[in-house]
Amino acid sequence: MGYQVLTGEILFFAQEERNFCIHGWKGTRIFLICLPFHPCIQPYLHIRRLRNWEIERSGDWEGHPGITQSPNHPITNLLCSVNHPITLTVNSVSYTRLVEPRLLLSDFLRQELGLTGTHVGCEHGVCGACTVLVDGAAVRACLLFAVQANGREVMTVEGLSSGPHPAQMHPLQTGFWEAHGLQCGYCTPGILMSLLPFLQEHPDPSEAEIREALSGNICRCTGYQKIVEAVQVGARLMREESK
Repeated sequence: MGYQVLTGEILFFAQEERNFCIHGWKGTRIFLICLPFHPCIQPYLHIRRLRNWEIERSGDWEGHPGITQSPNHPITNLLCSVNHPITLTVNSVSYTRLVEPRLLLSDFLRQELGLTGTHVGCEHGVCGACTVLVDGAAVRACLLFAVQANGREVMTVEGLSSGPHPAQMHPLQTGFWEAHGLQCGYCTPGILMSLLPFLQEHPDPSEAEIREALSGNICRCTGYQKIVEAVQVGARLMREESK
């Protein structure tokens, strides 16, 4: 007996294929056929794919042999193991949530916490728009599962400033504002979060070093020249603030 949770529409299968098979997928439901010779004779179990994986039962199967009386039954394991509790700190605030194993950190931040400054672009880890800091290191939130951030400290672009007023912006944000280092602004949060640890390690970078640091972030608007100038201004402001 066994099961596997997948990341596609077909969410699980039983290792003993003679006992179970996926009947089909329609809307937000999976239909699982229990073959007649299996101890569980119930024709259909409807599993509704909801936010918290709530279960809707069809027919009287509760207490049926092979389901509730067998803790190692594939269906029992599935219902008990789909969601995982996680606790993480985001922008100095602790959050505890129950999440699907396949939920990306980028989707968790945007959909669960409402931190939409983390933008989703390519979803392949190429464009850099979803970059956040995890334990101080720049990572692609679209390549990290939310469960992998359990017990860790995450910082998004919303955590850079101390308030909504220009005077409360981070020096790097001020540099982008003063040098007009953006146009549409879609790539800007990822660039800011990529450059923050870079400038902490290289407080007075050369233009070549800045361009190398920007190589992992795609901007389709500016041609990067204004971004480079904005980083230079931001680096100067960060040095002045640290004095």
